Amino acid sequence: MARRPQFNRDGTLSLLYNPFQVQFLNALDETLSNGSPVYDRLGLFSGRRGGKTLVGGIAVAKLAMRRPKQYGWVCAPTYDDLYDFVQPAVFNCIPEAWVYDWVASHKELILVNGTRSAFRSLDGINFSMSVFRS
Repeated sequence: MARRPQFNRDGTLSLLYNPFQVQFLNALDETLSNGSPVYDRLGLFSGRRGGKTLVGGIAVAKLAMRRPKQYGWVCAPTYDDLYDFVQPAVFNCIPEAWVYDWVASHKELILVNGTRSAFRSLDGINFSMSVFRS
């Protein structure tokens, strides 16, 4: 499960991220002494309802505001997944004040710091092509 419940002393309920999600988000913040990120690629693997989309949305928001004037892709396996799950997850994590423009015709989010995130479907991409040839 993406988040586990914790009952507080006052009777309210808090939802906590699981330890693997926390480690993933902490790894995004790790930097070398020169300020560059420790990792250039990170992966979060889990089953259905594991919180990958939620943490991905948070990661997009963190990276987009930390690195101005960057260009990146936010991808999903199908257009339906992109539209139904991924876009809402990212938009829920990015405050409205950060958004400069949303270009719906190009599915591109432009933030006030100049960062552009293009939302792309991976439909129709042939992954069966062998890239390792001897």
